[in-house]
Amino acid sequence: MALSLDVQGNNGNSSVVDLSLAEIGKYNASSDCWIIVDDKVYDVSEYLKFYLHPGENDAITPYCGKEATNAFQTQDRMRKPKDHSGYAWTMLDDYYVGDLAKCLKYFSWLAIWLVRR
Repeated sequence: MALSLDVQGNNGNSSVVDLSLAEIGKYNASSDCWIIVDDKVYDVSEYLKFYLHPGENDAITPYCGKEATNAFQTQDRMRKPKDHSGYAWTMLDDYYVGDLAKCLKYFSWLAIWLVRR
């Protein structure tokens, strides 16, 4: 079960929550799955629950609790990578939980860069 991390500020406005890799890593099962795409954290548990992914859940579950930017941007293809559609990118907004902690963004970016080399 995913917990809600939407924090209300003093003026009643929502504020973004920064999440650590350790926190995100706790959500590493298909029944409770968070992924990181472009330094943003998404709870895709409901998406997986209803088998909404056209490429089956197996395309997503290896990334539960982990960085998934490269996989999302290439549809996890080493040969002939293909980005997801604009619709798929827009759908992510429905599952947004928070941001990757700022101090980890550099390391996340570095890891993606190293994988692409």
